[in-house]
Amino acid sequence: KHCSFFSLCFNSTSEMTTFFHSIKKKSDINPLQLKRCTYKTFCKKKSSEELTYLKT
Repeated sequence: KHCSFFSLCFNSTSEMTTFFHSIKKKSDINPLQLKRCTYKTFCKKKSSEELTYLKT
């Protein structure tokens, strides 16, 4: 399910992997913070309706 969500936000699997590796190097981030970061950074192009749905 997570993979399905992230495919919506990332251009490719390699981009997703690179993103998570860079996040892990910086600090430990809990899943909730990671989700918020992902929404803000990678889902800006999504419609507000889609974002509202994803956040619920």
